[in-house]
Amino acid sequence: MSTAKNICFFRGQFNKALDLTESFPDGANKTFGQTVIYHAMGRQGESDAAMMQLTNDPGRQVPYLIALVHAMRGEPDQAFEWLDTPLPFSFRQLQTLPYFPPSTSHHPPWSY
Repeated sequence: MSTAKNICFFRGQFNKALDLTESFPDGANKTFGQTVIYHAMGRQGESDAAMMQLTNDPGRQVPYLIALVHAMRGEPDQAFEWLDTPLPFSFRQLQTLPYFPPSTSHHPPWSY
């Protein structure tokens, strides 16, 4: 996720964050952003559809991103399943994980 999109997302400016996401080139990062933002907006069907793309399209299948989405959606079991997948990512990508706190039904990630 881009810095501008992250700022909009965490400020609760989901429409603006989604607009920024739509400008991304097609791929895992764009689909990741759509999945998370749709979930935050309460658009579960669209979030689920984007999640299906993320998990079923080999070109978008980045295990740590999928685990992160599951964590943010309050799905820890699925998150840990994806974290058990061999992780072809760099240390720089791993550093982004602390910026995304886990979601619970009482504390959505954008409320921190």
